[in-house]
Amino acid sequence: MGFWRRRLAWVMLTLALLFATTLAHGDVADDVAVLTPPPVPPLVNPAPVLESGPNLAPYLNHVVLAVDVVIPPEQAGVWSDVKIPSVGVL
Repeated sequence: MGFWRRRLAWVMLTLALLFATTLAHGDVADDVAVLTPPPVPPLVNPAPVLESGPNLAPYLNHVVLAVDVVIPPEQAGVWSDVKIPSVGVL
């Protein structure tokens, strides 16, 4: 009697697992949802226009001994919370 009870329990467990896995997969065609991305809002701040820097070609293959940092007066208020770096020997 114990053999048939264990055998029946295994058969029922196997059928329950097969039934549960088939329900979990379901019909794949019904699960498809098309998601469209939201529209991208325009930029609040436009990208800055960068001016070309000075021509550094004459300094190619030369040793740099010192560097000076110059902040224009109109930008001094923008950078007031930034500590001026000390540039050592390069």
